[in-house]
Amino acid sequence: MAHPVTVPLEAGHPIVLRAVLDGPSLCLSYDTGDGAHSLPLTLDATVLSDEHADEFHDGQLRVLGFTGAMLGLWVQDLDGAGVHADFAYATYEEWADGTVLR
Repeated sequence: MAHPVTVPLEAGHPIVLRAVLDGPSLCLSYDTGDGAHSLPLTLDATVLSDEHADEFHDGQLRVLGFTGAMLGLWVQDLDGAGVHADFAYATYEEWADGTVLR
């Protein structure tokens, strides 16, 4: 992502985060209580894995395949202000066609 997306939030107020995976595209949205707001970007979701699944054996590249998608929540304090986030819960739903919701 060339430019970070910044969303102003009030401390102590809950926020709902949503990630929707549609094939190779990942779209994100948030809701602070006034309805969902989509972020103005679409991310490449073709490599969502904890490691690259290739190895060399006797000098030959052996493709091992995809180790599996990783989904998680984390916080980055980019300005060093010592702020944090508390997560009350997280849910994962998969639609019948394989699309992931939240």
